[in-house]
Amino acid sequence: MSDRKGKRRSPQQQRSRDLVDAVREAGRLLLEEGGPEALTTHRIAERAGVSVGSLYQYFENKEAVIKAVYDYVDDQQRSSDLRYLARLQDLDPRQRIRAGIEYASERHRRMLELDPEYYRDHHGDYRISTGLLPEDSDKEANRRRAVEFTKQLLNQLEDGVADRINIEHASFLLGRGLSALLRAALEESPERLHDESFMDELERLFMRYLYPGRPSPPSGPRG
Repeated sequence: MSDRKGKRRSPQQQRSRDLVDAVREAGRLLLEEGGPEALTTHRIAERAGVSVGSLYQYFENKEAVIKAVYDYVDDQQRSSDLRYLARLQDLDPRQRIRAGIEYASERHRRMLELDPEYYRDHHGDYRISTGLLPEDSDKEANRRRAVEFTKQLLNQLEDGVADRINIEHASFLLGRGLSALLRAALEESPERLHDESFMDELERLFMRYLYPGRPSPPSGPRG
């Protein structure tokens, strides 16, 4: 890792922006192909077709390249997040629970695969709700948006569910609860995110809260 200090240049001309894009893309490809162990500034520069000196004009070290890769991947993910939210509206209310669990888990897995250490340290910067708010929204605004979206879904549930639960409390518990549980799994035992039985238990947790007395969802493989 480089110990170079000082503010990096910001690309102003198209040629400079192309160089930054090439470095970022080279970093992404190296991460996907060989993981973080394959990432060095010399390899990034070679893959991007630029000199190491040119790379250092815009990136302080390889960690800055990794951040640029994650910011780009997260930005690309935003359109997928919006499509996911639109699809939820067409599902049976009970199916939304499983769909939300699986989508959020898969998003964590995709980001984790690039660089597990980096993502576990910075996952709070890459939330689904971040892409649904203006870019200058802070984390607290993101949390409120997640709760508000959950409230909208709860108000659409059938069989009078909204009439027998406290919507304000339930929106907070479910809107914040799922993301908190997945983040805890990510930080403490990320292998759970790949375990279908863990997804089943999350589904049971929320289904029993919303539909007490009904049969639990079946466990085991789905298909």
